[in-house]
Amino acid sequence: MKKLLINNWGYVFVFAFILLCLIYVCFMKENLVIPIHDMLDNAIPVSKMVHDKNIYWTINSSIPFLGGIDRLYVLPHFLAYNILSDIFPVFYALIFSLFLKIVLCVWGFTFLFKIIDKNFEDNKNIIALSGFLYGLTPVISACSLSFAMLPFLLAFLIKFYKNSKKRYLLFFLIYPMFSDLQFFGIFILGYLFLFILIDYIITKKFKIKMLLPLLIMFLGYLISNFGLILSMFGAEKSLRSVSYIPAYLEFKDVFKTILTGFYQGNYHSGDLHNIIVFPVCLIYVLYLNFKYLKENKKELLYSDTINWIFLLIIINSVIYGLDSYEPFRNFIEFIIPQMNGISIGRTLWLNPFLWYLTFAMIMCRIKTKKLSYILIVCAMIVLFLGKSEYNIIKLNIEYLRNSITKKENKIPITYKQFYNQQLFEKIKNEINYNGEYSAAYGMHTGILQYNGIHTLDGYLSYYPQSYKEKFAKLIKPLTDSNEKYAKYFNEWGGRAYIYSPLDYYSLKKHPDNDELKIDPVIFKNMGGKYIFSIVPLDNAEKLGFKLKGKYTEKYSIYDVYVYLIE
Repeated sequence: MKKLLINNWGYVFVFAFILLCLIYVCFMKENLVIPIHDMLDNAIPVSKMVHDKNIYWTINSSIPFLGGIDRLYVLPHFLAYNILSDIFPVFYALIFSLFLKIVLCVWGFTFLFKIIDKNFEDNKNIIALSGFLYGLTPVISACSLSFAMLPFLLAFLIKFYKNSKKRYLLFFLIYPMFSDLQFFGIFILGYLFLFILIDYIITKKFKIKMLLPLLIMFLGYLISNFGLILSMFGAEKSLRSVSYIPAYLEFKDVFKTILTGFYQGNYHSGDLHNIIVFPVCLIYVLYLNFKYLKENKKELLYSDTINWIFLLIIINSVIYGLDSYEPFRNFIEFIIPQMNGISIGRTLWLNPFLWYLTFAMIMCRIKTKKLSYILIVCAMIVLFLGKSEYNIIKLNIEYLRNSITKKENKIPITYKQFYNQQLFEKIKNEINYNGEYSAAYGMHTGILQYNGIHTLDGYLSYYPQSYKEKFAKLIKPLTDSNEKYAKYFNEWGGRAYIYSPLDYYSLKKHPDNDELKIDPVIFKNMGGKYIFSIVPLDNAEKLGFKLKGKYTEKYSIYDVYVYLIE
Protein backbone atom coordinates (compact mmCIF):
# COMPACT_ATOMS: atom_id res chain seq x y z
CA MET A 1 0.00 0.00 0.00
CA LYS A 2 2.81 2.39 0.91
CA LYS A 3 4.60 1.66 -2.37
CA LEU A 4 1.37 2.23 -4.28
CA LEU A 5 0.89 5.64 -2.66
CA ILE A 6 4.50 6.63 -3.32
CA ASN A 7 4.31 5.58 -6.97
CA ASN A 8 1.12 7.58 -7.43
CA TRP A 9 1.99 10.56 -5.23
CA GLY A 10 0.64 13.04 -7.84
CA TYR A 11 -2.85 11.60 -7.46
CA VAL A 12 -2.45 11.50 -3.67
CA PHE A 13 -1.59 15.22 -3.74
CA VAL A 14 -4.74 16.00 -5.74
CA PHE A 15 -6.86 13.95 -3.34
CA ALA A 16 -5.33 15.75 -0.34
CA PHE A 17 -6.02 19.15 -1.92
CA ILE A 18 -9.66 18.25 -2.61
CA LEU A 19 -10.06 16.94 0.95
CA LEU A 20 -8.58 20.14 2.41
CA CYS A 21 -10.92 22.28 0.29
CA LEU A 22 -13.91 20.16 1.29
CA ILE A 23 -13.09 20.77 4.95
CA TYR A 24 -12.84 24.51 4.25
CA VAL A 25 -16.19 24.52 2.39
CA CYS A 26 -17.91 22.56 5.16
CA PHE A 27 -16.61 25.08 7.70
CA MET A 28 -17.38 28.24 5.69
CA LYS A 29 -20.56 27.15 3.91
CA GLU A 30 -22.26 30.23 2.43
CA ASN A 31 -19.52 32.45 3.83
CA LEU A 32 -17.44 31.45 0.83
CA VAL A 33 -16.46 34.17 -1.62
CA ILE A 34 -17.88 33.50 -5.08
CA PRO A 35 -17.21 35.80 -8.07
CA ILE A 36 -20.03 38.26 -8.68
CA HIS A 37 -19.73 38.82 -12.43
CA ASP A 38 -21.78 36.29 -14.43
CA MET A 39 -22.18 34.09 -11.36
CA LEU A 40 -23.81 35.76 -8.34
CA ASP A 41 -25.46 38.37 -10.56
CA ASN A 42 -26.71 35.99 -13.25
CA ALA A 43 -26.18 32.23 -13.43
CA ILE A 44 -27.00 31.44 -9.80
CA PRO A 45 -30.19 33.58 -9.50
CA VAL A 46 -31.55 32.18 -12.77
CA SER A 47 -30.88 28.61 -11.61
CA LYS A 48 -32.52 29.31 -8.25
CA MET A 49 -35.66 30.81 -9.82
CA VAL A 50 -36.10 27.72 -12.00
CA HIS A 51 -35.34 25.43 -9.05
CA ASP A 52 -37.73 27.22 -6.66
CA LYS A 53 -40.56 27.35 -9.21
CA ASN A 54 -40.05 23.66 -10.03
CA ILE A 55 -40.21 24.39 -13.76
CA TYR A 56 -36.89 22.95 -14.92
CA TRP A 57 -38.38 20.18 -17.05
CA THR A 58 -41.24 22.28 -18.38
CA ILE A 59 -41.47 23.89 -21.83
CA ASN A 60 -44.50 26.17 -21.82
CA SER A 61 -43.70 28.18 -18.71
CA SER A 62 -42.11 31.48 -17.79
CA ILE A 63 -39.44 32.59 -15.35
CA PRO A 64 -40.30 35.65 -13.22
CA PHE A 65 -37.62 38.07 -14.38
CA LEU A 66 -37.46 40.40 -17.38
CA GLY A 67 -41.20 40.62 -16.97
CA GLY A 68 -41.66 36.84 -17.23
CA ILE A 69 -39.34 35.38 -19.84
CA ASP A 70 -40.01 32.13 -21.68
CA ARG A 71 -38.35 29.11 -20.04
CA LEU A 72 -36.73 28.17 -23.36
CA TYR A 73 -34.35 31.14 -23.20
CA VAL A 74 -32.38 29.84 -20.23
CA LEU A 75 -30.79 26.66 -18.87
CA PRO A 76 -30.89 24.07 -21.70
CA HIS A 77 -32.76 21.06 -20.33
CA PHE A 78 -30.20 18.31 -20.89
CA LEU A 79 -26.98 20.01 -19.80
CA ALA A 80 -25.35 18.25 -16.84
CA TYR A 81 -24.50 21.45 -14.92
CA ASN A 82 -28.09 22.68 -15.19
CA ILE A 83 -29.48 19.32 -14.10
CA LEU A 84 -27.24 19.49 -11.02
CA SER A 85 -28.71 22.89 -10.13
CA ASP A 86 -32.20 21.43 -10.35
CA ILE A 87 -31.45 18.35 -8.25
CA PHE A 88 -29.50 20.16 -5.51
CA PRO A 89 -29.78 23.62 -3.94
CA VAL A 90 -27.94 25.94 -6.31
CA PHE A 91 -25.12 26.76 -3.87
CA TYR A 92 -24.23 23.10 -3.40
CA ALA A 93 -24.62 22.39 -7.11
CA LEU A 94 -22.08 25.14 -7.80
CA ILE A 95 -19.60 23.81 -5.23
CA PHE A 96 -20.03 20.24 -6.43
CA SER A 97 -19.38 21.30 -10.05
CA LEU A 98 -16.13 23.03 -9.03
CA PHE A 99 -14.81 19.89 -7.35
CA LEU A 100 -16.11 17.72 -10.18
CA LYS A 101 -14.19 19.88 -12.66
CA ILE A 102 -10.90 19.12 -10.92
CA VAL A 103 -11.65 15.39 -10.72
CA LEU A 104 -12.69 15.21 -14.38
CA CYS A 105 -9.64 17.17 -15.55
CA VAL A 106 -7.20 14.87 -13.72
CA TRP A 107 -9.09 11.80 -14.90
CA GLY A 108 -9.36 13.19 -18.44
CA PHE A 109 -5.63 13.94 -18.73
CA THR A 110 -4.86 10.46 -17.40
CA PHE A 111 -7.24 8.84 -19.88
CA LEU A 112 -5.87 10.91 -22.79
CA PHE A 113 -2.18 10.39 -22.03
CA LYS A 114 -2.64 6.64 -21.70
CA ILE A 115 -3.46 6.84 -25.41
CA ILE A 116 -0.90 9.37 -26.64
CA ASP A 117 2.08 8.83 -24.30
CA LYS A 118 4.07 5.60 -24.63
CA ASN A 119 5.87 6.40 -21.38
CA PHE A 120 2.70 6.97 -19.36
CA GLU A 121 3.85 4.95 -16.34
CA ASP A 122 7.02 7.02 -16.04
CA ASN A 123 5.12 10.29 -16.46
CA LYS A 124 1.86 9.56 -14.65
CA ASN A 125 2.53 11.92 -11.72
CA ILE A 126 3.42 14.75 -14.10
CA ILE A 127 0.22 14.03 -16.03
CA ALA A 128 -1.88 13.97 -12.85
CA LEU A 129 -0.48 17.33 -11.74
CA SER A 130 -0.91 18.80 -15.23
CA GLY A 131 -4.56 17.74 -15.23
CA PHE A 132 -4.83 19.28 -11.77
CA LEU A 133 -3.45 22.56 -13.15
CA TYR A 134 -6.07 22.53 -15.89
CA GLY A 135 -8.74 21.77 -13.29
CA LEU A 136 -7.70 24.87 -11.33
CA THR A 137 -8.02 27.27 -14.26
CA PRO A 138 -10.38 30.09 -13.18
CA VAL A 139 -12.93 29.84 -15.96
CA ILE A 140 -16.60 30.79 -15.78
CA SER A 141 -18.21 28.19 -13.50
CA ALA A 142 -21.40 27.73 -15.51
CA CYS A 143 -19.19 26.19 -18.23
CA SER A 144 -16.86 24.33 -15.86
CA LEU A 145 -17.93 20.88 -17.06
CA SER A 146 -17.63 21.98 -20.71
CA PHE A 147 -13.96 22.75 -20.10
CA ALA A 148 -13.42 19.60 -18.03
CA MET A 149 -14.74 17.20 -20.69
CA LEU A 150 -12.47 18.37 -23.52
CA PRO A 151 -9.66 15.85 -22.68
CA PHE A 152 -12.19 13.00 -22.85
CA LEU A 153 -13.51 14.23 -26.20
CA LEU A 154 -10.04 14.32 -27.75
CA ALA A 155 -9.23 10.90 -26.31
CA PHE A 156 -12.36 9.27 -27.73
CA LEU A 157 -11.87 10.91 -31.12
CA ILE A 158 -8.33 9.49 -31.28
CA LYS A 159 -9.57 6.07 -30.18
CA PHE A 160 -12.36 6.10 -32.77
CA TYR A 161 -9.98 7.27 -35.50
CA LYS A 162 -7.62 4.37 -34.75
CA ASN A 163 -10.23 1.74 -34.03
CA SER A 164 -13.84 2.63 -34.79
CA LYS A 165 -15.56 0.49 -32.18
CA LYS A 166 -19.29 1.07 -32.02
CA ARG A 167 -19.32 1.43 -28.25
CA TYR A 168 -17.36 4.68 -28.56
CA LEU A 169 -20.35 6.22 -30.32
CA LEU A 170 -22.29 6.20 -27.04
CA PHE A 171 -19.80 8.71 -25.64
CA PHE A 172 -20.35 11.06 -28.60
CA LEU A 173 -24.11 10.94 -28.01
CA ILE A 174 -23.77 11.70 -24.29
CA TYR A 175 -20.95 14.25 -24.63
CA PRO A 176 -23.20 17.25 -25.59
CA MET A 177 -24.80 16.98 -22.14
CA PHE A 178 -21.47 18.23 -20.78
CA SER A 179 -20.76 20.81 -23.48
CA ASP A 180 -22.45 24.16 -24.01
CA LEU A 181 -23.57 24.55 -27.63
CA GLN A 182 -22.99 28.32 -27.95
CA PHE A 183 -19.58 28.37 -26.30
CA PHE A 184 -18.13 25.02 -27.37
CA GLY A 185 -20.40 22.84 -29.48
CA ILE A 186 -20.52 24.99 -32.61
CA PHE A 187 -16.73 25.20 -32.76
CA ILE A 188 -16.08 21.56 -31.88
CA LEU A 189 -18.33 20.43 -34.72
CA GLY A 190 -16.73 22.91 -37.09
CA TYR A 191 -13.20 21.83 -36.21
CA LEU A 192 -14.09 18.15 -36.50
CA PHE A 193 -15.44 18.78 -40.00
CA LEU A 194 -12.24 20.64 -40.94
CA PHE A 195 -10.14 17.80 -39.53
CA ILE A 196 -11.95 15.32 -41.75
CA LEU A 197 -11.18 17.47 -44.80
CA ILE A 198 -7.51 18.07 -43.84
CA ASP A 199 -7.03 14.37 -43.07
CA TYR A 200 -8.36 13.56 -46.55
CA ILE A 201 -5.93 16.02 -48.16
CA ILE A 202 -2.95 14.60 -46.25
CA THR A 203 -3.75 10.86 -46.41
CA LYS A 204 -5.62 10.85 -49.73
CA LYS A 205 -8.20 8.64 -48.00
CA PHE A 206 -11.63 9.83 -46.97
CA LYS A 207 -12.36 8.58 -43.45
CA ILE A 208 -16.11 8.37 -43.86
CA LYS A 209 -16.31 6.73 -40.43
CA MET A 210 -15.32 10.06 -38.82
CA LEU A 211 -18.61 11.51 -40.00
CA LEU A 212 -20.34 9.30 -37.41
CA PRO A 213 -19.01 11.17 -34.32
CA LEU A 214 -19.79 14.44 -36.12
CA LEU A 215 -23.38 13.49 -36.91
CA ILE A 216 -24.03 11.84 -33.54
CA MET A 217 -22.69 14.85 -31.60
CA PHE A 218 -24.76 17.13 -33.81
CA LEU A 219 -27.84 15.06 -32.89
CA GLY A 220 -26.81 15.19 -29.21
CA TYR A 221 -26.53 18.98 -29.31
CA LEU A 222 -29.96 19.23 -30.95
CA ILE A 223 -31.45 17.17 -28.13
CA SER A 224 -29.61 18.80 -25.21
CA ASN A 225 -30.18 22.35 -26.49
CA PHE A 226 -33.58 21.98 -28.14
CA GLY A 227 -35.06 24.90 -26.20
CA LEU A 228 -32.32 27.30 -27.24
CA ILE A 229 -32.54 26.13 -30.86
CA LEU A 230 -36.32 26.59 -30.89
CA SER A 231 -35.92 30.13 -29.54
CA MET A 232 -33.20 30.89 -32.13
CA PHE A 233 -35.34 29.77 -35.06
CA GLY A 234 -38.63 30.98 -33.65
CA ALA A 235 -40.70 33.88 -34.92
CA GLU A 236 -39.64 36.18 -32.08
CA LYS A 237 -36.44 38.08 -32.83
CA SER A 238 -33.83 38.41 -30.08
CA LEU A 239 -31.81 41.47 -29.14
CA ARG A 240 -28.72 39.59 -30.40
CA SER A 241 -30.07 39.41 -33.93
CA VAL A 242 -31.70 42.87 -34.08
CA SER A 243 -30.09 45.56 -31.96
CA TYR A 244 -26.81 44.15 -30.72
CA ILE A 245 -23.89 46.22 -32.05
CA PRO A 246 -20.46 44.65 -31.49
CA ALA A 247 -17.56 46.88 -30.54
CA TYR A 248 -15.69 46.67 -33.84
CA LEU A 249 -12.01 47.51 -34.11
CA GLU A 250 -10.03 49.18 -36.83
CA PHE A 251 -7.81 46.77 -38.75
CA LYS A 252 -4.66 48.17 -37.11
CA ASP A 253 -6.02 47.16 -33.68
CA VAL A 254 -6.95 43.62 -34.72
CA PHE A 255 -3.35 42.40 -34.51
CA LYS A 256 -3.08 43.70 -30.94
CA THR A 257 -6.27 41.79 -30.02
CA ILE A 258 -4.84 38.63 -31.59
CA LEU A 259 -1.69 38.97 -29.48
CA THR A 260 -3.80 39.62 -26.36
CA GLY A 261 -5.86 36.49 -27.01
CA PHE A 262 -2.72 34.45 -27.67
CA TYR A 263 -0.81 35.70 -24.65
CA GLN A 264 -3.55 36.35 -22.12
CA GLY A 265 -6.77 34.73 -23.30
CA ASN A 266 -10.28 35.98 -22.60
CA TYR A 267 -11.53 36.74 -19.08
CA HIS A 268 -14.41 34.23 -19.37
CA SER A 269 -11.91 31.49 -20.15
CA GLY A 270 -8.99 33.01 -18.27
CA ASP A 271 -6.46 30.28 -17.57
CA LEU A 272 -3.55 32.37 -16.22
CA HIS A 273 -1.23 30.67 -18.71
CA ASN A 274 0.71 33.85 -19.51
CA ILE A 275 3.18 33.83 -16.59
CA ILE A 276 4.61 30.29 -16.61
CA VAL A 277 2.86 28.11 -19.19
CA PHE A 278 3.13 30.60 -22.07
CA PRO A 279 6.90 31.24 -21.93
CA VAL A 280 7.68 27.56 -21.35
CA CYS A 281 5.56 26.46 -24.33
CA LEU A 282 6.80 29.22 -26.61
CA ILE A 283 10.48 28.66 -25.82
CA TYR A 284 10.13 24.91 -26.21
CA VAL A 285 8.30 25.12 -29.54
CA LEU A 286 10.88 27.54 -30.95
CA TYR A 287 13.73 25.33 -29.69
CA LEU A 288 12.07 22.18 -31.03
CA ASN A 289 11.55 23.50 -34.54
CA PHE A 290 14.97 25.13 -34.70
CA LYS A 291 16.41 21.73 -33.79
CA TYR A 292 14.39 19.98 -36.51
CA LEU A 293 15.57 22.48 -39.11
CA LYS A 294 19.18 22.36 -37.96
CA GLU A 295 19.22 18.54 -38.10
CA ASN A 296 17.43 18.60 -41.47
CA LYS A 297 14.44 16.69 -40.08
CA LYS A 298 11.78 18.77 -41.78
CA GLU A 299 9.32 15.89 -41.82
CA LEU A 300 9.15 16.15 -38.02
CA LEU A 301 7.87 19.72 -38.34
CA TYR A 302 4.64 18.29 -39.77
CA SER A 303 4.39 15.13 -37.70
CA ASP A 304 5.07 16.49 -34.21
CA THR A 305 1.74 16.77 -32.36
CA ILE A 306 2.88 19.78 -30.35
CA ASN A 307 3.27 21.82 -33.53
CA TRP A 308 -0.29 21.03 -34.60
CA ILE A 309 -1.68 21.95 -31.18
CA PHE A 310 0.33 25.17 -31.16
CA LEU A 311 -0.94 26.01 -34.64
CA LEU A 312 -4.54 25.54 -33.44
CA ILE A 313 -3.85 27.87 -30.49
CA ILE A 314 -2.66 30.50 -32.98
CA ILE A 315 -5.68 29.96 -35.26
CA ASN A 316 -8.08 30.39 -32.33
CA SER A 317 -6.31 33.61 -31.35
CA VAL A 318 -6.48 34.94 -34.92
CA ILE A 319 -10.22 34.19 -35.13
CA TYR A 320 -10.67 35.93 -31.76
CA GLY A 321 -9.03 39.06 -33.14
CA LEU A 322 -10.81 38.99 -36.50
CA ASP A 323 -14.17 38.58 -34.76
CA SER A 324 -13.85 42.26 -33.80
CA TYR A 325 -13.27 43.32 -37.42
CA GLU A 326 -16.54 44.27 -39.15
CA PRO A 327 -15.80 43.05 -42.71
CA PHE A 328 -14.85 39.63 -41.36
CA ARG A 329 -18.00 39.43 -39.21
CA ASN A 330 -20.15 40.45 -42.16
CA PHE A 331 -18.55 37.72 -44.28
CA ILE A 332 -19.23 35.03 -41.65
CA GLU A 333 -22.85 36.15 -41.19
CA PHE A 334 -23.36 36.24 -44.96
CA ILE A 335 -22.23 32.60 -45.24
CA ILE A 336 -24.03 31.44 -42.06
CA PRO A 337 -26.87 33.88 -41.18
CA GLN A 338 -27.58 31.94 -37.96
CA MET A 339 -24.21 33.18 -36.61
CA ASN A 340 -25.63 36.68 -36.37
CA GLY A 341 -25.06 37.80 -32.77
CA ILE A 342 -22.94 34.74 -31.88
CA SER A 343 -19.29 35.50 -31.22
CA ILE A 344 -17.02 33.20 -33.20
CA GLY A 345 -14.20 34.61 -31.10
CA ARG A 346 -15.25 32.00 -28.55
CA THR A 347 -12.94 29.60 -30.35
CA LEU A 348 -10.51 31.11 -27.83
CA TRP A 349 -12.37 29.18 -25.12
CA LEU A 350 -10.70 26.02 -26.45
CA ASN A 351 -7.23 27.45 -25.79
CA PRO A 352 -7.01 26.81 -22.01
CA PHE A 353 -7.16 23.07 -22.70
CA LEU A 354 -4.68 23.37 -25.58
CA TRP A 355 -2.20 25.41 -23.53
CA TYR A 356 -2.21 23.01 -20.58
CA LEU A 357 -2.16 19.97 -22.88
CA THR A 358 0.93 21.38 -24.60
CA PHE A 359 2.49 22.18 -21.24
CA ALA A 360 1.84 18.63 -20.00
CA MET A 361 3.38 17.11 -23.13
CA ILE A 362 6.49 19.29 -22.72
CA MET A 363 6.80 18.39 -19.04
CA CYS A 364 6.72 14.71 -20.03
CA ARG A 365 9.43 15.25 -22.65
CA ILE A 366 11.86 17.10 -20.38
CA LYS A 367 14.51 14.60 -19.31
CA THR A 368 15.21 16.32 -15.98
CA LYS A 369 12.01 15.52 -14.09
CA LYS A 370 13.02 17.76 -11.22
CA LEU A 371 12.77 20.73 -13.60
CA SER A 372 9.32 19.57 -14.72
CA TYR A 373 8.08 19.49 -11.15
CA ILE A 374 9.56 22.92 -10.39
CA LEU A 375 7.74 24.40 -13.41
CA ILE A 376 4.48 22.67 -12.43
CA VAL A 377 4.72 24.04 -8.87
CA CYS A 378 5.35 27.55 -10.24
CA ALA A 379 2.30 27.23 -12.52
CA MET A 380 0.27 26.02 -9.53
CA ILE A 381 1.25 29.05 -7.44
CA VAL A 382 0.12 31.31 -10.29
CA LEU A 383 -3.25 29.57 -10.39
CA PHE A 384 -3.64 29.95 -6.62
CA LEU A 385 -2.73 33.63 -6.51
CA GLY A 386 -3.15 34.99 -10.04
CA LYS A 387 -5.51 37.85 -10.74
CA SER A 388 -8.56 36.66 -12.67
CA GLU A 389 -12.28 37.44 -12.78
CA TYR A 390 -13.24 33.94 -11.61
CA ASN A 391 -10.32 32.90 -9.37
CA ILE A 392 -12.30 31.55 -6.42
CA ILE A 393 -9.17 30.26 -4.66
CA LYS A 394 -7.52 33.69 -4.70
CA LEU A 395 -10.73 35.41 -3.55
CA ASN A 396 -11.02 33.14 -0.53
CA ILE A 397 -7.33 33.50 0.33
CA GLU A 398 -7.87 37.28 0.26
CA TYR A 399 -10.92 36.90 2.48
CA LEU A 400 -8.99 34.93 5.09
CA ARG A 401 -5.92 37.16 4.98
CA ASN A 402 -7.83 40.44 5.24
CA SER A 403 -10.18 39.07 7.89
CA ILE A 404 -7.22 38.05 10.05
CA THR A 405 -5.43 41.39 9.54
CA LYS A 406 -8.71 43.31 10.12
CA LYS A 407 -8.54 45.13 6.76
CA GLU A 408 -12.32 45.55 6.55
CA ASN A 409 -12.30 47.62 3.35
CA LYS A 410 -10.43 44.88 1.47
CA ILE A 411 -12.50 41.90 2.58
CA PRO A 412 -14.40 40.47 -0.45
CA ILE A 413 -18.17 40.04 -0.22
CA THR A 414 -19.31 36.53 0.60
CA TYR A 415 -22.13 34.57 -1.01
CA LYS A 416 -24.24 35.03 2.13
CA GLN A 417 -23.60 38.78 2.38
CA PHE A 418 -24.40 39.37 -1.27
CA TYR A 419 -27.84 37.75 -1.26
CA ASN A 420 -28.71 38.74 2.32
CA GLN A 421 -31.55 36.22 2.57
CA GLN A 422 -32.42 36.96 6.19
CA LEU A 423 -32.98 40.64 5.43
CA PHE A 424 -35.13 39.96 2.38
CA GLU A 425 -37.26 37.44 4.23
CA LYS A 426 -37.91 40.14 6.79
CA ILE A 427 -38.79 42.64 4.05
CA LYS A 428 -41.16 40.27 2.25
CA ASN A 429 -42.97 39.47 5.48
CA GLU A 430 -43.39 43.13 6.47
CA ILE A 431 -44.65 44.34 3.08
CA ASN A 432 -46.78 41.20 2.55
CA TYR A 433 -45.00 40.53 -0.72
CA ASN A 434 -47.08 38.32 -3.01
CA GLY A 435 -45.22 37.94 -6.30
CA GLU A 436 -45.61 41.52 -7.57
CA TYR A 437 -43.11 42.65 -10.21
CA SER A 438 -40.38 44.94 -8.94
CA ALA A 439 -37.02 46.45 -9.89
CA ALA A 440 -33.67 47.01 -8.22
CA TYR A 441 -31.74 50.25 -7.90
CA GLY A 442 -28.06 50.37 -6.95
CA MET A 443 -27.83 46.59 -6.52
CA HIS A 444 -27.79 43.69 -8.93
CA THR A 445 -31.30 42.61 -9.80
CA GLY A 446 -30.11 39.01 -9.26
CA ILE A 447 -30.25 39.70 -5.51
CA LEU A 448 -34.01 40.19 -5.74
CA GLN A 449 -34.45 37.18 -8.03
CA TYR A 450 -32.48 34.91 -5.71
CA ASN A 451 -34.76 35.96 -2.85
CA GLY A 452 -37.96 35.10 -4.69
CA ILE A 453 -38.87 38.63 -5.83
CA HIS A 454 -40.18 38.89 -9.40
CA THR A 455 -38.44 41.54 -11.46
CA LEU A 456 -39.00 43.63 -14.55
CA ASP A 457 -35.24 44.05 -14.85
CA GLY A 458 -32.67 41.32 -15.35
CA TYR A 459 -29.39 40.17 -16.81
CA LEU A 460 -29.52 37.87 -19.83
CA SER A 461 -27.58 38.24 -23.04
CA TYR A 462 -30.27 36.57 -25.15
CA TYR A 463 -33.94 37.56 -24.81
CA PRO A 464 -36.70 38.95 -27.08
CA GLN A 465 -36.06 42.28 -28.78
CA SER A 466 -39.69 43.22 -28.08
CA TYR A 467 -39.02 43.25 -24.33
CA LYS A 468 -35.87 45.27 -24.79
CA GLU A 469 -37.97 47.91 -26.56
CA LYS A 470 -40.47 47.95 -23.67
CA PHE A 471 -37.70 48.33 -21.14
CA ALA A 472 -36.13 51.09 -23.22
CA LYS A 473 -39.30 53.15 -22.72
CA LEU A 474 -39.15 52.52 -18.96
CA ILE A 475 -35.61 53.90 -18.60
CA LYS A 476 -35.94 56.61 -21.30
CA PRO A 477 -35.60 59.46 -18.76
CA LEU A 478 -32.27 57.91 -17.78
CA THR A 479 -30.90 57.15 -21.24
CA ASP A 480 -32.01 60.55 -22.56
CA SER A 481 -29.88 62.26 -19.93
CA ASN A 482 -26.88 59.93 -19.93
CA GLU A 483 -25.11 59.03 -23.17
CA LYS A 484 -23.01 56.31 -21.52
CA TYR A 485 -26.05 54.35 -20.29
CA ALA A 486 -27.90 54.94 -23.57
CA LYS A 487 -25.03 53.47 -25.59
CA TYR A 488 -24.57 50.58 -23.17
CA PHE A 489 -28.24 49.58 -23.30
CA ASN A 490 -29.05 50.34 -26.93
CA GLU A 491 -26.01 48.63 -28.39
CA TRP A 492 -26.18 45.60 -26.09
CA GLY A 493 -28.99 45.47 -23.54
CA GLY A 494 -28.00 42.22 -21.83
CA ARG A 495 -28.23 44.05 -18.54
CA ALA A 496 -31.72 45.51 -18.57
CA TYR A 497 -31.12 47.54 -15.42
CA ILE A 498 -32.29 50.85 -14.02
CA TYR A 499 -28.69 51.98 -14.18
CA SER A 500 -27.10 54.03 -11.45
CA PRO A 501 -23.61 55.36 -10.64
CA LEU A 502 -23.60 53.27 -7.45
CA ASP A 503 -21.03 50.51 -6.93
CA TYR A 504 -22.81 47.27 -7.79
CA TYR A 505 -19.85 45.14 -6.76
CA SER A 506 -19.09 46.67 -3.38
CA LEU A 507 -22.57 47.16 -1.87
CA LYS A 508 -20.68 48.88 0.95
CA LYS A 509 -19.70 52.20 -0.61
CA HIS A 510 -22.39 54.52 -1.91
CA PRO A 511 -23.61 58.11 -1.53
CA ASP A 512 -26.24 59.08 1.01
CA ASN A 513 -28.98 59.47 -1.61
CA ASP A 514 -29.74 59.53 -5.34
CA GLU A 515 -32.50 60.17 -7.88
CA LEU A 516 -34.54 57.57 -9.73
CA LYS A 517 -34.87 58.20 -13.47
CA ILE A 518 -37.67 56.08 -14.91
CA ASP A 519 -41.10 56.63 -16.42
CA PRO A 520 -43.51 55.74 -13.56
CA VAL A 521 -46.48 55.31 -15.93
CA ILE A 522 -44.57 52.75 -17.99
CA PHE A 523 -43.47 51.07 -14.76
CA LYS A 524 -47.09 50.61 -13.67
CA ASN A 525 -48.19 49.52 -17.14
CA MET A 526 -45.50 46.82 -17.14
CA GLY A 527 -46.95 45.52 -13.86
CA GLY A 528 -44.33 47.05 -11.57
CA LYS A 529 -45.16 47.74 -7.94
CA TYR A 530 -41.96 47.98 -5.86
CA ILE A 531 -38.52 49.54 -6.19
CA PHE A 532 -35.86 48.03 -3.96
CA SER A 533 -33.06 50.56 -3.57
CA ILE A 534 -29.78 50.57 -1.73
CA VAL A 535 -30.07 54.34 -1.08
CA PRO A 536 -32.89 56.82 -0.36
CA LEU A 537 -34.44 58.23 -3.55
CA ASP A 538 -34.90 62.00 -3.35
CA ASN A 539 -37.48 62.23 -6.14
CA ALA A 540 -39.54 59.17 -5.23
CA GLU A 541 -42.58 61.13 -4.09
CA LYS A 542 -42.49 63.29 -7.23
CA LEU A 543 -42.61 60.12 -9.38
CA GLY A 544 -45.54 58.75 -7.38
CA PHE A 545 -43.60 56.34 -5.15
CA LYS A 546 -44.13 56.06 -1.42
CA LEU A 547 -41.41 54.91 0.96
CA LYS A 548 -42.62 51.66 2.46
CA GLY A 549 -39.69 51.43 4.82
CA LYS A 550 -35.96 51.24 5.44
CA TYR A 551 -34.79 47.74 6.29
CA THR A 552 -31.59 46.49 7.87
CA GLU A 553 -30.20 43.56 9.82
CA LYS A 554 -27.40 43.36 12.36
CA TYR A 555 -24.93 41.62 10.05
CA SER A 556 -26.14 43.11 6.77
CA ILE A 557 -23.52 45.03 4.79
CA TYR A 558 -26.20 47.15 3.09
CA ASP A 559 -29.61 48.63 3.85
CA VAL A 560 -32.64 48.33 1.57
CA TYR A 561 -35.21 51.07 0.95
CA VAL A 562 -38.51 49.79 -0.42
CA TYR A 563 -40.71 52.13 -2.48
CA LEU A 564 -44.29 51.40 -3.53
CA ILE A 565 -45.90 52.97 -6.62
CA GLU A 566 -49.12 54.70 -5.62
